[in-house]
This record gives sequence, structure tokens and C-alpha cells, in this order.
Amino acid sequence: MPRVKTIAISIALVTLGAVAGYFLHSSPQLNDDYKEYAPLHRPKALPENAVWVGGPDGGAYIDCYYNKLTDRDDCTVYNDGTGEVSASGSYILKGQNRGAKPSELRFTAFDGDSILLDLPIQDGKEPSLVQVNQ
Repeated sequence: MPRVKTIAISIALVTLGAVAGYFLHSSPQLNDDYKEYAPLHRPKALPENAVWVGGPDGGAYIDCYYNKLTDRDDCTVYNDGTGEVSASGSYILKGQNRGAKPSELRFTAFDGDSILLDLPIQDGKEPSLVQVNQ
């Protein structure tokens, strides 16, 4: 009987480890290859929802929300060192006349003009948000 308990406990531990490993490797917050490059200091004036994206050459904090009334994304991009606003306005998906839905607002970078998104590549182009000319 003790051997059966040992085997059952071993199976439970292996299963628990496999489940934990799956979640650790599938979570974008925990599986971010560039997380090590995030600034050590977060400027105090940033909204709580602003997330850092970038790499070894720097990055930016981005805060966006989908506006149902306008079908646009209202976004603000902040300098990752100072917290100053780098860009702000209404954005739409490049090549489409709509904003990204909340589930699509997964940022990978800001290139100075566009907010790049972690979405499937379409027609050989990386999905991005571009500012609407006002």
C-alpha cells in the first residue's frame, strides 16, 4: 500500500509541474523575452495601465483603450525614461477603418509613429495601430 501512495504522489507532482510549466510558458507577462530590458525605474506620473514594450535599444510605455463610440483606440505613448508624452491621439488598425478590440491590444513596440501589435501577420505586414489624422 505505501508503494501505491508513493506512485500516486509522484504522478500528482509531475502533473502539477507540467501544469505550472504550461502556464509559465504561455503567459505573455511571464514569457516576455525582452522583460530583462525593462527600465528599473518607472516614472511616477505614468498611468497604472501603461505597459512597457521594447528591447535592448530602449522602449516606451503605452496606454490604450478601445472607444466603442468612435471605434478607435485612444492611446498615449510615454518616454520610458522621463514619462513624458511621446505621442497621443486616436488610432486605428493600419489598412482598416477600425480600432483594435480590447483582446487585440497586445503591444510589442512603438516605432515612433505606429504601435506594433502581437497579432497574426497579414499579407506579409506586421499589424499595427496608426494615428488618425485629425
